[in-house]
This record gives sequence, structure tokens and C-alpha cells, in this order.
Amino acid sequence: MMVSSEVIEKIDQLDFANMQSVIRYIDFLLHEQRNAPRKTHVQLGCLKGHLKYISDDFDAPIDDFEEYM
Repeated sequence: MMVSSEVIEKIDQLDFANMQSVIRYIDFLLHEQRNAPRKTHVQLGCLKGHLKYISDDFDAPIDDFEEYM
């Protein structure tokens, strides 16, 4: 992903102290992104035995979307 020139221009307008704050915040975001737990798998059958009722027209088209068909 490329950084837009608008972002760079805005950062260039900051004074030294605020630019340092931006750098620290970017470092913080990168650290959070690296350490964010990743969902690696989905447990199938998690609703087994819990689903009590499904309507007979569950798979029927929704009336609100008729104009798009």
C-alpha cells in the first residue's frame, strides 16, 4: 500500500515535537498490528444442538430486494 502524497504533505507541516509524536504513534500501531491475535481457524459445528427452529422460507428471496432481481 502506497502512502498518499497528502499524508506526507501533512506530516511535513508538523513541527519537530509533533512529528516525533506521529512517529511514536505509527510505531505503536505497528506493534499492535504485529501482536494482534490472528483467528487461524473456525470451529465447525459450534451451533450443533443449539439451533431450535429455522423458518420454512429461510432460503426464499427477501421481499425488500425484489427491485434488484
